[in-house]
Amino acid sequence: MVLITNFQHIYLLSAGWDRRIIIWNIDHQRQEDTCQMGAAIESKDPKEVRAATEVSSDGPILCMAYSPQRNEFAYGSADRLVYIRKFSPCGREMTLVSTLVGHLSDVTGVCWLEDSENWVTVSDDMSLRVWTSGDVSQCVEAIGLPAIPSALIADNANLTVLVACENTLLVYDVYNWRIVQRHSATEGTVIHSILLIPERDQVATGHNDGTICLWALYKPNRTKQGVLTARQLEQNMVSQILHGPTDFPYKAVENDVISTKFDYYSSEDLDYMATPKLSRDISRAALRNLTAKTRRYSVDSGHANDD
Repeated sequence: MVLITNFQHIYLLSAGWDRRIIIWNIDHQRQEDTCQMGAAIESKDPKEVRAATEVSSDGPILCMAYSPQRNEFAYGSADRLVYIRKFSPCGREMTLVSTLVGHLSDVTGVCWLEDSENWVTVSDDMSLRVWTSGDVSQCVEAIGLPAIPSALIADNANLTVLVACENTLLVYDVYNWRIVQRHSATEGTVIHSILLIPERDQVATGHNDGTICLWALYKPNRTKQGVLTARQLEQNMVSQILHGPTDFPYKAVENDVISTKFDYYSSEDLDYMATPKLSRDISRAALRNLTAKTRRYSVDSGHANDD
């Protein structure tokens, strides 16, 4: 299930083994509609026609996630595919945007990364995959897991992805997709669910033996000494455009490692910092906005132009 709050009403999407996606209006406490594919069927029975058009996948739907940035929701199925659709309170307007093909077994988990605007999926084929968003989605990262995953969740505040494999909770850094933290519960148990508790900087896991464990939430150090955040880099670029190069040793970050020193930023430097490896610390959109802002200023005087 996923909750959608960026509309006039609050909606809940639910799906399951019947392969149907139902839209619930939480404000009015009623079923709003059902996702309909508009499939053709030769039958005079209205119930059979409706049942056929409401099927949203070729296998049971096992997981679901929502992207508020793109107003899209993704759901994984036992047919080894991930479907991405536009959300609408009207079931007939839930058009199919893309289908993610690549997993070799049931897709049991999907989540959305707000920072890099990527979909992340896990499957019974013991793999984690990262996908681009858009009409033509492609797999940009495939990672082998130590066991069959049982739960997946994204911690967008700390730029991590948490994956449960049997009794172990793995925390991946979305910058380099390395394991930065590992929690192991009682041997022989299986983690079935993960819940983030950001107010307490904790994460809770539910296990098949009836226990719940609380773990410390991973908090990355993105602003260590000598490394600039995206906002600081943007401010420094504005300063350089207005006042020219300075002696301050600006440094860029790639996978949390301090790299090349920039005395000034050339067009090549800006292109480098806009690469996907930086997980959009300095995104192309941010650079375009920065350029639009700084066009109003004079490099020589440092004052705003009247025009």
